[in-house]
Amino acid sequence: MKLWLILMILAVAPAWGQGQPPAACFASCGATSGTVAGNATQVQACLIRCRAAAEFNAGNRRGPQAAGRGVPVAQSAATSSARWGAIYAATPPAVAVGISHGGGDRTMVHVRAENECRARGQSNCRLLTEFSSGCGAAAQAVRAVGLVQTTDIATSRVSFIAAGTGASRADAERSAISTCSSREPTANCRIVASACVAG
Repeated sequence: MKLWLILMILAVAPAWGQGQPPAACFASCGATSGTVAGNATQVQACLIRCRAAAEFNAGNRRGPQAAGRGVPVAQSAATSSARWGAIYAATPPAVAVGISHGGGDRTMVHVRAENECRARGQSNCRLLTEFSSGCGAAAQAVRAVGLVQTTDIATSRVSFIAAGTGASRADAERSAISTCSSREPTANCRIVASACVAG
């Protein structure tokens, strides 16, 4: 079903216009060719999504700013200082996690986090949390698959992954561990990713 959807998107892509995605899209999607068609199907889909997001963001910049009528002070300050973070994770029992933080472009932060997760060999990466101020963290609930659980991932299995946010890294990690422990009280919950943004 997913492949069919990607193929349909690629079939109608020429109708969207002939413009190329921005160079940042090629870098964040891991493109090996300078054209959309010269890349693998998954990379093509990433480039199309990234281009659409860039066009959408550009459309949002039209208005008083584009017409030269100025920008309200509050809007200007909020726009220039916004920083984003996102954490993506594969569905358990997979262990892949991707995190990106500190970027001013919300879409690119999401693309980078998802790509980092997928680079660890998983195609089922989903958004776990997004944060635009403070910090975000992810905690995995891990269960032993044998008699003894060690630090070797082969001796354990991820049963759940939780997210938390907070004003500090410690608050975000505490929130993620709390959510994880309440969902999986007999599992060992551990922090696998955390980051902060200035906001």
